[in-house]
Parts: sequence; C-alpha cells; structure tokens
Amino acid sequence: MTEWISIKDRLPEPNVDVCVFSTVYRDKELKTSGFLVARLDENKIWHIGKTSLEVLDAFKLWKPLTDRMM
Repeated sequence: MTEWISIKDRLPEPNVDVCVFSTVYRDKELKTSGFLVARLDENKIWHIGKTSLEVLDAFKLWKPLTDRMM
C-alpha cells in the first residue's frame, strides 16, 4: 500500500493524476474534508477536472493512484 506524501515534503510529477486529501477551514472551523483526483501542472497549478487552483497549499497530502483507486 502506498503511503501518503506531504505536499511540504515532495510534489507529484507534473501532469500526472494523483489522489489528494483536502481540508477546508473557515474561521478556524473544519467545513469539509475529502479525497479528490487532481494533477499539478508545470506551473504548480492544481487541476481538478476543468477547475484550476493556483493555491499550492490547497491540498496537504497526496499519493499515486493505484489500480484499485481507479
């Protein structure tokens, strides 16, 4: 099983779909958390489907997708 990798420790290869874990806080209160499939481009912009996020810390953890995740 693949371990989660911190975004602070290492970024995924550009343009490769990975599983990411996201948490969203508002006013120090957890609003939502979950798993998404996303990819980081060469300019360090995250893409989820047709949505782009320029905030590098949008996600905390990532791991390569496995056959079981697809």
